[in-house]
Parts: sequence; structure tokens; C-alpha cells
Amino acid sequence: MIYDNKKVQSIFEEYRKKDPTRAYHIGSKLTCYRFERRLKLCARLIPKGATVLDVGCGVGHTTALLKMLRPDINITGIDIERRDTWERFKDFGCSFLADDVTNLKYKDGSIDCLVSFGLMEHVDDDKDLLREMYRILKSGGLNLIFSLPNRYSFNEFMARMMKIGHHDRLYDGSVKNKLKKAGFKDIKIKREFLIPGQINKISRLMGKIFNRFYKIINCMDRILTATPLSIFSQTLSIRCKK
Repeated sequence: MIYDNKKVQSIFEEYRKKDPTRAYHIGSKLTCYRFERRLKLCARLIPKGATVLDVGCGVGHTTALLKMLRPDINITGIDIERRDTWERFKDFGCSFLADDVTNLKYKDGSIDCLVSFGLMEHVDDDKDLLREMYRILKSGGLNLIFSLPNRYSFNEFMARMMKIGHHDRLYDGSVKNKLKKAGFKDIKIKREFLIPGQINKISRLMGKIFNRFYKIINCMDRILTATPLSIFSQTLSIRCKK
């Protein structure tokens, strides 16, 4: 696993001690495994030598890990506020910038690829975000969007019922219309993850079982999401171009 990198682990463990509510997912091997699969997908899709923005980078681990996987790219992590972890992740060869993701200080058509994890549902106006993403991308540029909360997600329903954290803005297939209005084309939407990765938030015992058998559970999950049950998946991922 990429997370086995000792430097990444030490930075994240330190961050988790300071703010456990923001780094809770690191305790779930299933969640980490899923995240790494997405990172490896990004690494395969990003063009050689590309200029990449990790939009809404948060702590900065996504930016650093993508640079580890693809040393040839020029990648910058951007978020609304600076994080104390950024300086240490710069050692991986990436850079960071505090900026408004709906009003970025980049020229039109200056970026080859955009990557974002769990961003759209948190901005004030996702239409402004998509317009800005389209503006700064080069013609033919790639936009990779992950972790959009699914409107019909069973996990979201349970989170609301149990009051353990949920998203106020949810998405379904109609997000394609928003992307088209912003100008994007070649839009591919995929439903992901039926089995919850954060079972440790509900039960420590189940969390331990999931951590022991996370690869088997992940295989089961991929089989389930290939059936009509995928409508209840946790998240949507999007791949599109300018």
C-alpha cells in the first residue's frame, strides 16, 4: 500500500492526534485501499509531464502521493486555507497554494489535468466551481472528480438516521447536466462503494474485522456494485474533458 510509506504515515498520524475528526479515515484499511486504487487510476490517466492541480487538497497527502506515483508531473495542491502539513509534504516535490477554488489565480487554458476528492459538495456554489475548472483547463484537458456523495446512498441515509455525519448536498446522474452546462464533454460517471469503509465509527469490533479482511471485503463490494444495487452506492466518480 502507498500508505505504507513511513513519511506519509508519520505526518498523518501526527495530524490525526491533533485533529482526529478530520483524519478518522486513516484508521480504516478498506478506505485507504479504495483511496489508493483511485490514486493509481489517476496516475494511469494523467498525461506525461502534465501540469496538475489537486483542487481542494486539504491536508496535502493526495498531492504528495500523486507526485510519488508520477514524478514526471508538476502538481500543486490548492485549498482555501493553508495547512501546517503542507511544508512537510513539499519534500515530496509538490507545491501548495492557499486560494479560492471558485476564483483561481491561473490563466485561461493553463492546466493539463484537474483532480479533486470530496470537493464539489463543500463549495458554496458547485456551478461556479465547474465553470472555473473549465476555464483553467487546456483544450482536451482532463478533469477527474471523486467522492461525490450519492443522493440514494444507503450510507448517507444511515448517517442521517444515526446522526454521525452526513453531507447536505447530494448528487445523482443529473450532475451530468451541470457538467455539460459548464462545457465539459466525454463525461463518464461511475457509482462506487456499497459496503461502508468507516464501519469503525459504529463498532470497534467490526472495524478490526474489516481491517483484517479488507481485500476480501473490497472484492465483495466490487461484485455488488456491478449489480443494480449500485444505485445505493456511497459515492460517484466522474471523468470528463474540456
